[in-house]
Amino acid sequence: MNKLFFFVILIAQHGFSQVEFRNDESLLFDQETIYGNSVLGPSISFFDYDNDGWDDITIPASSTRDFQFFKNVAGSFEKVNLPISSNGIQARHAIWVDYDNDGDHDFFATSDLGHLWLYRNDGGNVFIDITDTSGLPSTDIPYWGSSWGDYDNDGILDVFISIRDADQIQGNLLYKGNGDGTFINVTVSAGISPDGFITFCSSFFDYDNDGDQDVYTANDKCTTPNTLYRNNGDGTFTDVSITTGTNLYMSAMSTTIDDFNNDGWLDIYVTNFYPPFEDDATVGNAYLLNNGDGTFSNIALENGTRFDSIGWGTVCIDASNDTYKDLYVSGS
Repeated sequence: MNKLFFFVILIAQHGFSQVEFRNDESLLFDQETIYGNSVLGPSISFFDYDNDGWDDITIPASSTRDFQFFKNVAGSFEKVNLPISSNGIQARHAIWVDYDNDGDHDFFATSDLGHLWLYRNDGGNVFIDITDTSGLPSTDIPYWGSSWGDYDNDGILDVFISIRDADQIQGNLLYKGNGDGTFINVTVSAGISPDGFITFCSSFFDYDNDGDQDVYTANDKCTTPNTLYRNNGDGTFTDVSITTGTNLYMSAMSTTIDDFNNDGWLDIYVTNFYPPFEDDATVGNAYLLNNGDGTFSNIALENGTRFDSIGWGTVCIDASNDTYKDLYVSGS
């Protein structure tokens, strides 16, 4: 079973002062908080779902526990019951998004056992399960993660669903939001490859600063390269993985996107399994520096971020409060 630990960042109010990190399980009441039984753990959401100015915690469901929600009450967390249920199906990923542009955040989750959940937030802790009427896929395939972005700049969120298919049969999926609470599959017409890539996660971001959102996928097992899709601005994408230098063969676990060096261009950091399964695969984590000319360079070895261990999750934070982006990597 996977027990969850939480840390607090304490920052002095004046100047760029020392930062202290400490484990603090007391933030979650006095109870033991467990995800449940699983071969691989889930993602965890830190997001202010109730718009009270405090980030809350959402833990996906496992085979033995339902979704767990912890409301942030001025820095302490209280477990709350929301009318959202997995009905006994384990989930891998949970995220809060305002898919209907009504000012509150709705709940979306994915399961590698072939299930999705979409709950509309009607306010006052009222959530309506609209999964079956949303038009989202219902095929029994391993949905692993999702990223949400407005790829066609129409003001409505769209969703890219990552498929981790070990048999490499089912490819990733792109669904366009229609603005009426429904979605339509535009994977083929948008130019997203139908091939299976064993994708753990994906990210929407504008790597070339042209005003529309591109997509990067992190793929597992060193058998298929990570993929960068450039948004053509007309509702279609082009695979530019090779020409941009982002087509890394690795057991990619997760990605963090940010402008790490404050040069105005978004960079990519990808965690990886170590040592690599193949001789010619990427060694350690990858730090893809955006060169600003449509290409990236992996400088992880040079800047000390290769992390020659098993990398799982990662997040970019200004931990020292000095305006420079730091990297936190969870590993084993």
